[in-house]
Amino acid sequence: MRRIAETFVLLIFVVSTAYADARLLGEWKSDRVTTVSFVKDHVKWPSDQLEVLSQMFGHLVLAFVDDTVSMRLPDHEVETPEGPETIQGFDEQHPYTVLGSDLNSVAIMVKMPNGVEEGIVLYHFESDDQMWTYVGDMGAFSSIHIREYFRRVK
Repeated sequence: MRRIAETFVLLIFVVSTAYADARLLGEWKSDRVTTVSFVKDHVKWPSDQLEVLSQMFGHLVLAFVDDTVSMRLPDHEVETPEGPETIQGFDEQHPYTVLGSDLNSVAIMVKMPNGVEEGIVLYHFESDDQMWTYVGDMGAFSSIHIREYFRRVK
């Protein structure tokens, strides 16, 4: 009987982590207003740097389906003290696996474009249509330690 119970628990774990968490599914757009508001309230940034940083948010769109996340960032201009700078966009698809979830968050493992590196991303849900993720470990943003908020658009 104990063996059956252990097998059942293992099966539930495998099934629950093998599929997308329904809360993620759909299309999400970076929420510039909420992200910048959080930064102003919780991060000490010089106002000129905050102005440049704030122009970076509000463009990224994430689309989660079954086991793939699409990341689309259009080219856009950012006004810097040195003049306008073009941020080059991208359109990428990455396989992902749900590692686990709780009442307010979902952790996924995302395979990077080179097919070798993987990264864990944790999404925190404020509501059914709003989530945020920590930006502190991502490439060019590795030293800013902020949240980027997203709103469900589909």
